[in-house]
Amino acid sequence: MAAESYHPSIYTPDLQENPLPGQEAPAGLVTPELALSAKLIMDTATTLATSEFQDRFKADPSLPGLHPLAKACAYLELDNAAKHLTKELINSALQTCWLFYVPEVEDEGIEINNKMDAIENVTEIENVTHAIGLCEFESTGTLYWGSAQYSEAMGSVSFKEAHNDLLEIDLLQPAALFSLWKQHNPLGPNGSIDDSGCYIGTIEFQLVRIGSVPVVCSKIDIESTGEVDFDDSGALFFDDDENFCWLNLLSQEQARMLGIPENKKQKSEGTGKSKKYPAWVDRKWAKENGWFSTDDLENSYSEGRISPKRISFLIGQDENWAPQPLYYPRPEEDAEFYEEEPEADPPTPALFAWEIKIDDASVVDTLANVLAKVKKLVTTG
Repeated sequence: MAAESYHPSIYTPDLQENPLPGQEAPAGLVTPELALSAKLIMDTATTLATSEFQDRFKADPSLPGLHPLAKACAYLELDNAAKHLTKELINSALQTCWLFYVPEVEDEGIEINNKMDAIENVTEIENVTHAIGLCEFESTGTLYWGSAQYSEAMGSVSFKEAHNDLLEIDLLQPAALFSLWKQHNPLGPNGSIDDSGCYIGTIEFQLVRIGSVPVVCSKIDIESTGEVDFDDSGALFFDDDENFCWLNLLSQEQARMLGIPENKKQKSEGTGKSKKYPAWVDRKWAKENGWFSTDDLENSYSEGRISPKRISFLIGQDENWAPQPLYYPRPEEDAEFYEEEPEADPPTPALFAWEIKIDDASVVDTLANVLAKVKKLVTTG
């Protein structure tokens, strides 16, 4: 069965005539107030000119029942409406705006081991940055889950919580949004190779920098069985005791820039008598500092931080809404085995959602339109 990517349950009520795939709103979700609010948020100027909005505003300028962000967007554009754009309303509007992370997830299908043991395997991916001394890693953990569970990998921040930080950043730049999320979410990994972490899985370690020097070397895979898979044809030296020496990844000039002690008896720039070390490095320093072990890798990973490749910008249905963890539903095939365990209700969907990837050059136009209004609210309040 081909792997399928999961995403949070998100719906866009104003797009019901032409909904995005997987975003059709359930029956009863879209109220007239919510539909009008969605239009005000996405296309404020056009919606303000409609009789639907004009009649509502004339009847009651406080716009009861409308979404706080929709109200704020309207008051920003209307003449003589500044008195309605209170600090309380701005805070409520910002409370509906969220940066949210959920891990990449793949459905591995259903394995029926026997009639009393039906398991849906779900593979959850976590990206982790960590370090061992000068060596910096960007590693990937793979966690294996059963069904009918909530993910424990979740991090979010509301724009109300981050209000002061919003004044200092360019909200239209993906890098700034990722930085903001990380600032408020020092999440650690859930995965481990053994039972020391929350969930057992496999980890792929990737050394990417030594100090300030970018390096390229083979990935180190450690399975849940403890087996190490490593292509030792590169410059990263791997001995019989599963220790790694990283010094051959550097040139003498790069090492000098990093302050690594040199071998004063050096006669060449090549490898010395032992291929473990380059000829230029001080041997005593190299033996004490130039190695890391598989245990070092695992310990460093467990102390690292989640560094997502994608986050979402969400607008909740109201100021009391908050993102919920990703839920892995129970497959229908398992129903007979869980008769005494009621399944949890699915998360309440957001009003809008946009995915932002770490390598995006800019946010999409529709999101840029909304974030520009949010920035104006922040500076106003």
